[in-house]
Amino acid sequence: MQSAYSLPNVLMSRVLLVVEVLLRFGLSAMFLLSAISKAINPLETVAAIKVVLGFNSYLADCVVAILIVFEVVLSFLLVFSGNRRKVLLIAALVLFIFSLYLVIVSLTPTAQSCGCGVLAKFIDGSIQKKALVGVARNTFLIILCVSLRFMLNNEQFPSRK
Repeated sequence: MQSAYSLPNVLMSRVLLVVEVLLRFGLSAMFLLSAISKAINPLETVAAIKVVLGFNSYLADCVVAILIVFEVVLSFLLVFSGNRRKVLLIAALVLFIFSLYLVIVSLTPTAQSCGCGVLAKFIDGSIQKKALVGVARNTFLIILCVSLRFMLNNEQFPSRK
C-alpha cells in the first residue's frame, strides 16, 4: 500500500497546486478584465442584455452594475480566498450562467453584441460565432474548475485546502 506522502503523490500534489494557482489567477484576470471592460463601456453590455434577454433599460443597467461588482469581487476571491474549493465551484457556476447567456446570444439573429467587451474583440466573425467560442472557452474552464475542485477534495493528494 502506497503512503499519501510517497514521492509520486507529493509530486502530483505540487503539480496540482501549480495548476490550481495558474487557473485561479487566470480566471481572476479574466473576470477582472471583463469587469473593467464593462465599466469602461457599459452601453455595449446594456444593449446586448436588452436585445438578447428583452430587459428594459433600467433593469439592464442594474444587471450590468451588479455584474461589474460581482466580477470584481469574484476576481479578488479567486486570488485571496482561503476556501479554494468553494471559490472554484462558484467560478464554475458563474461560467455556466455566462455560457447559458452566450448560447442565447448565439441563437439570437438580431444580436449586435454579446456584451463581452474586450474578451470578444480578439475573435473574427459574427456575434454568434464569438458567442460559440465563448461557450467553448467557458466549457473548458468549467471542466477544469470542477475537476480541480474534486482533486483538491481527494485525500490522496495532501495539500493546503
